[in-house]
Amino acid sequence: MTGRLRVLKHSSYLIVARIFARLASLPFFIYAARELGPALFGIFMFVVATVEILNSLSNLGIQRYGARAMVREEFEVRRLAGILLTMRLVFAFVLAGCSLALLLYISPESTKMQVVLLGLVAVIMSSMIQTTETLFTGTERFGASAAFQVLGRVIYLAIGFMVLGMGLSVVAVMWAFVISITVEGLLRVIYTVRVVTPFSFRFRREEVVRVLRGIMPFALTAIATLVYYRADTMFLEFIKGDVAVGIYGAAYSFYSFVIWVPIVLSRTLLPGLTSRYEHDPASGERNGWFWYRLVGLVSVPVIFTGTILAGPVIRKLMPLAYIDSIAALEILLWSMPSLMMVSVGFIILTVADLEMKGAHTTIATAVIIVILDLVLIPRYGVTGAAAAMVVSTVIWGVQVHWLLHRYVLSAEHGVLRTFGIIIGGFLAMAAATIAALPFGLPVMLVAGMAAYMAVFLIGWFIETRVKGLSFT
Repeated sequence: MTGRLRVLKHSSYLIVARIFARLASLPFFIYAARELGPALFGIFMFVVATVEILNSLSNLGIQRYGARAMVREEFEVRRLAGILLTMRLVFAFVLAGCSLALLLYISPESTKMQVVLLGLVAVIMSSMIQTTETLFTGTERFGASAAFQVLGRVIYLAIGFMVLGMGLSVVAVMWAFVISITVEGLLRVIYTVRVVTPFSFRFRREEVVRVLRGIMPFALTAIATLVYYRADTMFLEFIKGDVAVGIYGAAYSFYSFVIWVPIVLSRTLLPGLTSRYEHDPASGERNGWFWYRLVGLVSVPVIFTGTILAGPVIRKLMPLAYIDSIAALEILLWSMPSLMMVSVGFIILTVADLEMKGAHTTIATAVIIVILDLVLIPRYGVTGAAAAMVVSTVIWGVQVHWLLHRYVLSAEHGVLRTFGIIIGGFLAMAAATIAALPFGLPVMLVAGMAAYMAVFLIGWFIETRVKGLSFT
């Protein structure tokens, strides 16, 4: 099986799992938003964002480094597994302890206190999930990963719908979250020990030091990335309050339906691309560029469709109190092309041992989004947070492409060949959509998609049929 087919096969497992998770979760989030109201739903989304931040901090790049180390066979697998689990648990306990001390100092009202405490438990239990994900990625067991993701989500939704149907509070909804993570984590560990590798905790100090040194650039990237993803929610909470977080969280729930696509693809690309680049750098470069441009090509019609349908969908599914979620979602979607290309670009930088340079771009992007959030959120609220995400993501994409162009991509994969069809298709789609405005939504969608496909086919014909034409 060729490398590209293997990536598609492995990606299909995780994509199917994610599609199920998102399709199944969307009714739950809509139901929870309706039952809890913007304020309590805002508390829930704030704590979920906090859990994700603490999970990212406890990860500190361990997942990506660990998967690459397994592919390169830098350690005995069982000892590497023991090191990774130990480090994740230690980091999680330290972060949970620091967060608990801060929580006791702030002393929020009772409901938020209970929800945050449960969130800290979830952070610790997530260590098992994240460690096994690293091992599954390194051994390319993406089918197992997908199965456990589906199982965990089914448990969460079953308990979550039950407690909401019983009229219980947001605390009970958080309990559903914690129970699902705990059960999924324990089952993952059992499977890992029986099928993948046992965990050996008889590792040497110099091995731990080697791992710590290895994860440094990944750690910088992880910390900066979590700031990028979650600064908006944190600033909205402190500047605008729970209601704003609830409204933005509703938009983000729809946005996250597509945001996982580059994450899935980058995970499945890492093992194969690492191996290929090790043995044949030229082949690895061509393969990496193929996926890098492909995600950009696919993302444009996705965000086009999403932007047109955002208003009708949210008006149909959400209460009137969430009307401001429409503008936030419409804006957020336009970060997708850059974000998808950045995700794949980072994998290319990683396999080319340029992760530290990639970390610098992530840190710069985190600083930019913080500045933009502080400027835009006080004045524009949720739409300001969404705009900050889009602008910072575009800047991030420019930085990553500059690194790829300078250090990795060959001359034939220049700017014009990489972005020509993407930009041309977008312009054609926008023009066709505007021309079809008088004829209604269905005609707009068809016209826009037809225009994009026409540009794509013309570009593909030129690339494959016209000999001697330079695209650099």
